[in-house]
Amino acid sequence: MFGQRRYFRAGRIAAASLAIAAGAVAAPLHAATVAYWRFEGDGVTTPTDGAFVRDTNGRTAVQPDGIPVIDVSGNGNTLYTWDNNATGHQYRPNTPQTTVLQSGLSNNWSIQNNGNFPASFTWSQQSNPSGVNVQTWAPAAWTIEASVNTTTLGGWRTFVGRDGNDVNPNEAGLAPFYFQKIGADLPDTAFNDVDHVRIQFVDAAGIPHAAIDPNPMTTNQWYHYSATSDGNTLKLFKDQLDGAGYQMVASTDISASANRAMINPGVDVNGDSWGWTVGRGRYGTSDNPNDNHADRWFGYIDEVRFSDVALDPTQFLFKPQPNMVLTVNKNTGAVAIKNTSAAPITFDYYQIESADPDGPGGTPGGALSVAGWNSLSDQNIGGTLAADFNGVGGVNAADLAVWKAAFGVNANGDANKDGKTDGADFLLWQQQFGQTAGEGDSWDESAGSSNTTLAELFLNGSTTLAPGAQLNIGNAFNTAIFGAGQNGNLTFKYGVKGDPALSGGGVSYVTTGPIVAVPEPSSLLLAAGAVVIACGMRTGGRRKSH
Repeated sequence: MFGQRRYFRAGRIAAASLAIAAGAVAAPLHAATVAYWRFEGDGVTTPTDGAFVRDTNGRTAVQPDGIPVIDVSGNGNTLYTWDNNATGHQYRPNTPQTTVLQSGLSNNWSIQNNGNFPASFTWSQQSNPSGVNVQTWAPAAWTIEASVNTTTLGGWRTFVGRDGNDVNPNEAGLAPFYFQKIGADLPDTAFNDVDHVRIQFVDAAGIPHAAIDPNPMTTNQWYHYSATSDGNTLKLFKDQLDGAGYQMVASTDISASANRAMINPGVDVNGDSWGWTVGRGRYGTSDNPNDNHADRWFGYIDEVRFSDVALDPTQFLFKPQPNMVLTVNKNTGAVAIKNTSAAPITFDYYQIESADPDGPGGTPGGALSVAGWNSLSDQNIGGTLAADFNGVGGVNAADLAVWKAAFGVNANGDANKDGKTDGADFLLWQQQFGQTAGEGDSWDESAGSSNTTLAELFLNGSTTLAPGAQLNIGNAFNTAIFGAGQNGNLTFKYGVKGDPALSGGGVSYVTTGPIVAVPEPSSLLLAAGAVVIACGMRTGGRRKSH
């Protein structure tokens, strides 16, 4: 049994090391939301069953009738509908889940087609976005999420689209973006594509890229779909509410293209930027924005969000909130790992990353500080050699010198974790004198730790955090990279003991509170029983030099 456990943990650190070596960095949690349509009302009027989305009288002028779908990102990319008839959308109290798990927001309403010609769309010339105008958005990396429920099988059905044409030299009628259910069998797949969801976009080089779910949809079933592009790989994720959560169902390598950013389709015959659509697609060569509407979605649509990075699946809308959160003081750079759940969490691995894909002088990144990091290894957290005061992995005369200097002054020679250095700690030093710890018997820092990655593994043991407890890990955030008082791009993952998969943790940026730098070595974190330690055999791993 122990051999199997050791093999599992060795596999975890090997995988983590490969990720570090390959530069595989998860998407930042501070990602900007470009547009987010929740269908929960406009902040003034709460929907009622059957109320229409605000109409435009056939896209001639915004009318007072109906409730506009506001963009809760704050950018002002309001959604309108064609008219309050068979071309409109109505609010319905049919939702996939009553709470958006990532945010904890209530989810009470979706929209549904009223007839056979639904058409909701952005119209920047009327909404006058105050922030990012989604109609001119052409990101190098992105995520688009939507929850959908189809009431009809067969036919091409688009739930999120983008109008435009002449973006692909080989197919002039192709629109720049489709998130849709396929209506015909395609030659490039081994399965019949009818009723399978496809994400397809045309990049700035005019090349279309697609990823297709290998399994078909069924009627009257909610699905959460998320599509991401990091500029190298297009990925499609699905949560079919079966308890398995989000699963990647398709991916496509797009790195061969010269420009993998999403194409900006330009302007229509009126000189206006082309809009985005919810509930229909487009196919055709007319430059008139009122022409070539197609592929209308029959069913429900909810929680549509656009982000300007390729989000990690742990950040998707209906991924439950993480139980472990990295709290970052953006003024001081002090960092702590905190258990925000109501139950103890036992973990044996964590990694913090700060992507820096273009290096110094480019987009800010690489905001971690190895020098400021007061690792769990440095603090001898989880160690059975309590008298290893200098954290070198053994108890010797140097630890006696630490005890002498700390006696009656501070807790640097505190072996019994009572918050002071006294004679009882000397007795423990005598008992442990000459003992050494083996490799993996405490927290060990990853050899790949740098300004982009900090990681530690407890191979033969683990640490348990009580509900609400936290472990301070020093000034691990370099505030100079993004500027003092500014959020960074940190991501956080951790390994729960016994679970081979890494869990996604949250990142919370704060300006005040209990987050302070901790001197090393330190026993303050163990005071008052806030942290419960579950150890394996012995302790004492590799520690960085200071």
